[in-house]
Formats: sequence, C-alpha cells, structure tokens
Amino acid sequence: MSPKFDFNYYKMSNNVYHDYIQQKGYTVAECRKPAKREVPAHLQDRYSSYEEYQEAIHDFLNGM
Repeated sequence: MSPKFDFNYYKMSNNVYHDYIQQKGYTVAECRKPAKREVPAHLQDRYSSYEEYQEAIHDFLNGM
C-alpha cells in the first residue's frame, strides 16, 4: 500500500517559500523573472558578449 499524498502539507510547504519571499520585501512575481543575461561588471573588459562569457564559464566548469 502506498502512502497517500497529503495536499494540505504540499500547500503549506509551498506557502513557506512565498512567505519568505514576502518577508524579504519582494513579490512572488518578481522572483519568477529570469536573471539579467549580462557579463558581470568586473569581467566586462575580458568578455565582449554574454555568449563569450557563457562559453568561458562552460569551459571552466568542464575542466578545459
């Protein structure tokens, strides 16, 4: 016999995240927006585009 899924627990645990976001002064909609895709300021002299920066990060993480 498999345990039943407790929808009340799921709903409660989901609200914990919403409550935390709101305590920090954000709205849930703001936190669903993707981050800006731009080269960090301290690396802008090294990479001319976000794609170049992303490729360098990819190479670094894969041990190239």
